[in-house]
Amino acid sequence: MSRAPTKSILKRTSLARTHVRPLSRSISDRIPQEVVDAIICCLHFDRVALIACSYVSRAWLTHSRHHLFHFHKVHVDPRNATKFFAIAQFPNSTVLPHIAQLSIQRHYGHIRHPMLIRPGSTFNCHPQPIEDYKFDDILRYLTPYETLTSLSLCEGPGKKTLSVSHLPAFPTLRKLEFRACSFPSFDDLISAIRAPRNLQHLILTDVDWEGIPAPWLGDDLFPQLRILEVFISHKDDFFGWLLENGQARSIESLQLGGGSWEISDNDLAVGLFLQVLGPKLRHLSLYSSCRINHVDLSYNVKLETLIISHLQEINEIPTFLAQISSPFMTSIIFHPLLPEDTPVDSLDWDLMRRALLRPIFSNMRCLQFRIDRGCRGLFASRLREFLPELAARNILSVSNSGIH
Repeated sequence: MSRAPTKSILKRTSLARTHVRPLSRSISDRIPQEVVDAIICCLHFDRVALIACSYVSRAWLTHSRHHLFHFHKVHVDPRNATKFFAIAQFPNSTVLPHIAQLSIQRHYGHIRHPMLIRPGSTFNCHPQPIEDYKFDDILRYLTPYETLTSLSLCEGPGKKTLSVSHLPAFPTLRKLEFRACSFPSFDDLISAIRAPRNLQHLILTDVDWEGIPAPWLGDDLFPQLRILEVFISHKDDFFGWLLENGQARSIESLQLGGGSWEISDNDLAVGLFLQVLGPKLRHLSLYSSCRINHVDLSYNVKLETLIISHLQEINEIPTFLAQISSPFMTSIIFHPLLPEDTPVDSLDWDLMRRALLRPIFSNMRCLQFRIDRGCRGLFASRLREFLPELAARNILSVSNSGIH
């Protein structure tokens, strides 16, 4: 007797397709914006879903674009300024509220910031002449929005930096850079720096001014400043003014370089400022083409990382190591400028050994020397010979200096 075949439960019982239909406008408009924002927030890492949400309505577009371009970086220079103004003045443009990091440049050179659009797009492919513009001409389009967190202003050689009046309009600005700027006076520079009320990171590169700094009798202008990078010639005037007026006393990370260190006033001002920072300083980088004097690291008892570059005296290395009194030190990088005929054995290896075997270096994870190719091999062998304890901990390294 034949038996009827059993119906497989694995087979589809219906071939009818399931159609996904979007919500009607009447339904989607009734969803509270708070619920929409919460849903879109959950899609932060799903770009495809965020793009789809941005097409639903203008209400959905704003929050979707915020997540799509969370770290939106924009660079404006004479090659693309015309296109930027066109975008900013377009009545239906929704790009400006999502700009978080902005770089404005008034000349062609020294470009190191990303562009607004990917390479190959029409935004940057066809340079067009444009009339001379000021920083405020760009910044005024962003003043209605509180999204800007980082701003870099590059003036260029031979141009005077006028007042940047729109800086106080950005309460969320945390990082500010002035590059190749020349201010009419030191007061104009300080006025520009103090404008952002919540500034935490300040960079001054190739910045100068006219006249002598005037004293300031007010309160601390930079109460939240934690990171300071200064690459200027007149370090004596700048740090002397900070010392005299009790400013920027909470710096945790400091980078210094540029100009000449031959002037004793520069050395003295920097050394005194490092002493004043004392235990608050955690990260220090010194870049100099000359001998660094008047620097005593024994005051910085909570220092964690140290970079000292462009040393022309090889015996400055053990001198700096002997100054260190911080038990929190984890990384040290030295970059001496050694000519090929420099006798490596002229280094006081015994002094360096005694300094590095102190208990305060028990937490050290990296001790790196950046040496030119001619001396690198001999220097590495001497390290292993005189510092076998550190070599056994695998924290020593000798790398290329990067200078040709």
